[in-house]
Amino acid sequence: MSPIRRRGRTRERGQTLTENVDRSRTEFMAVKAGQFSLHHTHLVHNSRPNRSAHRRVGLGISYIPTSVRHIGPTRLSATLARGSDHFNHFDHEAAPQAELDDAALAVHADSQSRYWQAASGISEMQHIH
Repeated sequence: MSPIRRRGRTRERGQTLTENVDRSRTEFMAVKAGQFSLHHTHLVHNSRPNRSAHRRVGLGISYIPTSVRHIGPTRLSATLARGSDHFNHFDHEAAPQAELDDAALAVHADSQSRYWQAASGISEMQHIH
């Protein structure tokens, strides 16, 4: 990962740092091909351009209590990781029965469609993704 850019500079996809970053407290962490970085979503991070012929993959996971609800007009779906849902704020996603089976792919496509529909109506999310 390359050093963090200074406050106010626009980053790829319109992302901007609104606070100064104390560079004396930053760390360079080289991640080799086949390795990954696991960090909090709000951690300021970046990486050098991908010059390989292979895609760079990112995965974001949010664990939230079932009491949390989305306030927009789009009803979102979620996977219940454990426990019980007494609030019903999200449509429950069916667990995959096999890797890449048609039903699981349809659930994923529906979930992504809802997410992007919800994101399009929230200006802050348009700048993040």
